[in-house]
Amino acid sequence: MGRGESPRESLASVQATESTCIEPGQTIANDPNGDQGATGSTQQDIEKVSIAEPWFGAGVRKLVFTMKVQNLGADPLTLTPNSLWTILWTHPNGGSFPVKFVQMNTCDATALPTFAYGHVEGVGPSRSSRRSTVGRPALGGRGEISNRTG
Repeated sequence: MGRGESPRESLASVQATESTCIEPGQTIANDPNGDQGATGSTQQDIEKVSIAEPWFGAGVRKLVFTMKVQNLGADPLTLTPNSLWTILWTHPNGGSFPVKFVQMNTCDATALPTFAYGHVEGVGPSRSSRRSTVGRPALGGRGEISNRTG
């Protein structure tokens, strides 16, 4: 606590600080509003991407990626069909395929969004992926995907 600060002011400044240990985590990218393109919607207008590694238990290694969009909507069935929300990153010890991805997609209009994670092979669209049942769209424009690392 700094000189002249009350305990309440000091606590407020600590709570405002981002932490990689607490979801949504540390912001790793910011994006201005309104740049989703002429055919895009506010559901596709990315505002920021965050990453966290919260405690899930001894020996559990998971990352949580959070993509904040301008307006995701409250009902997953109202998401824009045939859309992909993808986060790409380079793993520093990624071996032969260091570029990794996590993704939410609405390509099946009769189902809830699906989530996947994996690595990108080469420069084209071919990807090796695994389905994830851990991801979930959340209220208030927040979609989360939990991804096992290692």
